Amino acid sequence: MKLSIKESSDERGKLVFASYSGFTPRNTYWITGSTKTRGGHAHKKTRQILICMKGEIIIRTDKEDKSGIVLKENEWFYQDINIFVWMDFSSTDDILLVMADAPYNPNDYIYE
Repeated sequence: MKLSIKESSDERGKLVFASYSGFTPRNTYWITGSTKTRGGHAHKKTRQILICMKGEIIIRTDKEDKSGIVLKENEWFYQDINIFVWMDFSSTDDILLVMADAPYNPNDYIYE
């Protein structure tokens, strides 16, 4: 999976676009308005790309250092199968865009 996020700005504003290969989004959603920890699960078959659209979001996994990875605007994290992820939001203004390669399926979730 490869993802490239680029940005272009002029007097009309900012245009941000993503190019990816090896990944076909089937379900897209975003999380906002939270200062709580979200996630706490893995997926059996679904892969996801988490993109910070606004603010600063800490991504913690069961495979990384417990302090986590800080995502800032237009930075992303790839969640492969069987990887537990927790997302910490610092402000209700934070926005996290999630693209999944499969439709929502409650049977795909793995909880601790």
